[in-house]
Amino acid sequence: MEVLRLQNLQKSFGSVRALKSASFTLNEGEVVALLGDNGAGKSTLIKAISGVFPVDRGDIYVRGQKVSIRSTRDAMDLGIETIHQDTSLAPDLSIARNLFLGREPVNLKWLGVFAPLDLAKLRDAASALLKR
Repeated sequence: MEVLRLQNLQKSFGSVRALKSASFTLNEGEVVALLGDNGAGKSTLIKAISGVFPVDRGDIYVRGQKVSIRSTRDAMDLGIETIHQDTSLAPDLSIARNLFLGREPVNLKWLGVFAPLDLAKLRDAASALLKR
């Protein structure tokens, strides 16, 4: 089953073309690697898919549906996130709390940063991720 398909993604920064017609398909269960020289566009591609910045042209499909990823929130809602190799885990927090650090489910959202954590929802969400 097709999980992710990119068709002719393009991204420029001023006169520098960082992505020129990048295309690939990722199927369920596949493990892939992006290889290339410095400046080849690997980081730009990952940042585009994960919503750090939008692409200038091209199409992104998630599970067969054409999507628009204009922000990291859009990407997260589609199940796309970037985990950097130089992770900085908080050793005093649980695995679940490290997974959701910065986007923890809360009760009473209107309290903003002072809202209490919804620990049950946090555990359920972490458990669901681990089962995938």
